[in-house]
Amino acid sequence: MRRLALLLLLIMLPLSDALCAATEARWLTSGLQPETLISDLAYLNDPPAGRHGFLRVDGERFVFADGKEARFWGIALSAGACFPDKRDAPLIAARLASLGFNLVRLHHLDAPWAGRGLIDYKQGDSRHFDHDNWDRLDFFINQLKQVGIYVFLDLLVTREFRDGDGIRDAAKLPHGGKGTSIFDPHLVKLQKEYAHKLWTHRNPYNGLRYLEDPVFALTLITNENDLTSHFFLLPDHTPDHPALGQAFLDRLDRFAEQNGFNRARTRRVWETAEGRQATTSMMIAYFDDMRSYLRSIGVRVPVTGTNWAIHLHDLPSLATMDFMDQHIYAEGGINHAEFATSPLQEVASLQRSAFARLRGKPFVVSEWNKDYPARFRGEYPLAFAAVAAAQGWNAAILYAYAHDSWTMPYLQHPFDVIIDPARLPLLPAAALLYRRAVQPFRDSAVIGFSKEQIYRDSLAPEQITALVTGLWQKRLSVTWQGIGNSVPPKQSWLPPGARRSVSPDGQLLWDWQAGYRVIDTPQAQAMMGWGEGKTIRSSDVAWTIDNHFAASALVAVDAAKLPLTQSGRLLLLFATEAANSGAAYPEVNGEAPILSQAPTGEVKLHHGAEALDVRYLTAAAQWQDGGRLKPDAKGWFTLKLAPETGALVYELAAVASGRIRNVSADGAK
Repeated sequence: MRRLALLLLLIMLPLSDALCAATEARWLTSGLQPETLISDLAYLNDPPAGRHGFLRVDGERFVFADGKEARFWGIALSAGACFPDKRDAPLIAARLASLGFNLVRLHHLDAPWAGRGLIDYKQGDSRHFDHDNWDRLDFFINQLKQVGIYVFLDLLVTREFRDGDGIRDAAKLPHGGKGTSIFDPHLVKLQKEYAHKLWTHRNPYNGLRYLEDPVFALTLITNENDLTSHFFLLPDHTPDHPALGQAFLDRLDRFAEQNGFNRARTRRVWETAEGRQATTSMMIAYFDDMRSYLRSIGVRVPVTGTNWAIHLHDLPSLATMDFMDQHIYAEGGINHAEFATSPLQEVASLQRSAFARLRGKPFVVSEWNKDYPARFRGEYPLAFAAVAAAQGWNAAILYAYAHDSWTMPYLQHPFDVIIDPARLPLLPAAALLYRRAVQPFRDSAVIGFSKEQIYRDSLAPEQITALVTGLWQKRLSVTWQGIGNSVPPKQSWLPPGARRSVSPDGQLLWDWQAGYRVIDTPQAQAMMGWGEGKTIRSSDVAWTIDNHFAASALVAVDAAKLPLTQSGRLLLLFATEAANSGAAYPEVNGEAPILSQAPTGEVKLHHGAEALDVRYLTAAAQWQDGGRLKPDAKGWFTLKLAPETGALVYELAAVASGRIRNVSADGAK
């Protein structure tokens, strides 16, 4: 069987040397489909969404109208994926709930490049809506509501302004009107018109206008759009639209005159404190104006301005809004592994993720991912979920589920997880880590800055030692007000030469020298890192994986909040490497099928049952019986993985004659 599989791969699949040389493990065709169900975590939700009233801000928390605290584990649907056919909408909503999500971000509704969009650009402007697509959106939102999934609604994302909107030379504006949309009065007027149409629209499937429906939890004024670190609309940056550049200069000059600043220095917005304060002032005025307008028409949900903080001086404008928002993406080349990267030598993206968390405000990460074709992208779902939970973040939203209302039989978009075997199988575990298993760190630390540091020095996150060394130690936030009780930016939570970081409560361990991370809680335990036959342990699990790389989690998935050792139903989930087959490994738009590397090795787990019945989901997405496991004298079960099936998902059901025994871990033997 193995020789036949390898022969077929050699004949059919022109894979690159990077793929073939990664390991001698077996590569099998992935049969994951959009309808494949891995788990059923819908019980984590509290349907219908909105039953507790509108969301509001209470200090650093989100709470509903009835006082119930809200935390969101979310996923984004982008562009055409926001408008599924009505026959598909209930299935999509049910699958998202089964994966453990309770929030969906509707993104790129206004995109001109999507197969389906909210704006009907055929009218020659961007002011008319496509009512067929809007009807699909209404139906889908109501389906999400029924399964307990809330909605994060974006406003301006990639809208393409047209001359028909009353804008001269609109095609010469920066992409999506970025920058311009912040200070040009006519573009702001158009944004208000769009927001009014959207929020006052009545959904025929529940009878409520959007602004009356508490299924809507959060909203965003404009996506990745600012004047502080991007889109400096000076004349030499906008040669095709000189009037735009001059209007921007006029605003800068007025700010300089009003504040007694040097005009020339204020115009150097990319490097001077005066210029940074000027662009911040413009953004604050824009955000305040837009939020006031939304409130005036009856929008009640928390509002943020944008989500694009790169330097310290990006934060003051965002701080004027109801909550802080940030985007976090893994960086590095195709072979980069954050779990094997010392934070003392190289600051990986996750290490600086708390940069935009401001003391006193809720914090949302509205986009996060490690995207294809990164070979070790399976490290991110578990690590990110654990960090977000330990840090006590209010919402974390994976970008993205899909970009279309259908899916191709290959990895079409770098961010899409809909059928990616390197990320999708881990999502139920990630949901349980964030929503149930990992507890927020007990100790917190506020990193303090002076106003001078904010605008003059404007440190990048990787320059803030307390931030990059403390993520696995304390709940982190930043402030530039009342810094007397704060820690200095250069404080380190790790000694020189450290090779590992262990959280004070023992939940999180990261050994970058050995190349792995461990998450260890009573209800969920996980690892990610180099396999290669070594054993990685948590309290109740020991993984001995032969693959070059693996990420795996054992989670309790029954509704009762029982520990792993007493839970009646467990999921053992894996991710290894996966790639399109019809092109060299780094290609995104390759050909079907997707290849997934079969996990090889064994897993020992501790449990008090008399036996564990096993079934597994094969690479062909078929459930098969895996027999019955018996424990040794100390309550340890050994599961030999089935590489010939390519299984990434194992379900374990406890068999007990009477009450499940209490067992205490003493190390896997």
